[in-house]
Amino acid sequence: MKAGRSRLGSVAVVLAAALLAGCWGIAPVEKSGLTSVMGVDLVAGGYRVSLLVSRPPGTPTSGLGGSAHGKPVTLDEAAAPTVAQAIEHLRASSPLDLNFTHLSVLVVSAAVAGSGVAAPLAILATTRHQVETPWLVVARNTSAVSILQALTDKLPRPGDVAVDTIVQARQGTPYRAAHLFTLLNEMNLEGDEFATAGAGLRPSPDGPRLEMGGVAVFRADRLVGWLDGGAAWGWLLATGRAGRPVLTVPTPDGPVGLQILGDRRTIRVSQGLAGPVAMIGIRLVTSVVVLPPGPADFWRDPGQEAALRSAAESAIADDVSAALAAARSAGADVFSLGEFVRVSDPALWEAGAATWNTSGFPRLPVRVSVQVALSSLGETVCPSLGSC
Repeated sequence: MKAGRSRLGSVAVVLAAALLAGCWGIAPVEKSGLTSVMGVDLVAGGYRVSLLVSRPPGTPTSGLGGSAHGKPVTLDEAAAPTVAQAIEHLRASSPLDLNFTHLSVLVVSAAVAGSGVAAPLAILATTRHQVETPWLVVARNTSAVSILQALTDKLPRPGDVAVDTIVQARQGTPYRAAHLFTLLNEMNLEGDEFATAGAGLRPSPDGPRLEMGGVAVFRADRLVGWLDGGAAWGWLLATGRAGRPVLTVPTPDGPVGLQILGDRRTIRVSQGLAGPVAMIGIRLVTSVVVLPPGPADFWRDPGQEAALRSAAESAIADDVSAALAAARSAGADVFSLGEFVRVSDPALWEAGAATWNTSGFPRLPVRVSVQVALSSLGETVCPSLGSC
């Protein structure tokens, strides 16, 4: 594992250093084609790179017969054996100097992600302009270029629309996109794997719309599996990434929403008789949002209140367990449990580091503890165990 990480690490170091460095010789704005979204697909013989390019008013638009009054944002594509060569083809064919300083979203197909993203994206280290760290999403059940095509006509600008969609997903769903820099960092951390949101297209009267769906889990820089539904929520809560979403808890009288007001996550690794044992503790303070046709007067019945809290704790524990099972099946420690093993017992970690994702993490016993405190009209109902 260490040898593989070191090879990937060399790519990451070069890429990170170049991305942080500024460059001279940037073309004037009126001659610059600002790229906001980039897509990378795997095709026969190499890669297809697609770019959404914002063009200054009055510049020729090759996609519309060279008209000087074409779309302000166009989709440019090129295929080549490498991503670097495809981008060079795009540079050579464009009447503008392609500028990556506004690259905000990077979409890679599942095939590209599965084959490894570090090497194809090394071209970003040699761009003539400084590149900001874009959101990285994996196209699911579609191609990267299809997502860019759907964004072409979106206003105010495709890049803004894509970023808004990602931010909204991070605030209210388990489909949490991460930045490219996060991948470069985490693929070199032992016992800590990368995850980011999947992206797809949803039909609508105004044409296909971008939506987030699923959590793509990686081992180093390769896609190895997905977390969906409850498993995605379990991963989000267990890793402290939940934010303030509303969780829906089923009850016999109907669904009840719990708005998360505060959360605390603890992870401990201790030595058991048969080896290390991990404990994931989750504590949530929530506000109750009754969803029709749920019970609106359950506060009058202490029994219903206790039942709701118990149902919430059970549902969350089940989601965390589902996430652990999916991550173990994929062999990707997106819970960073290996990092805690390394800190608690360096000697034990060294002995099993090379096979952590394939045997150590899948076999590590993990206990899940969940406490949910209910709050109504500013009054917090403390859990039966522990303090508020």
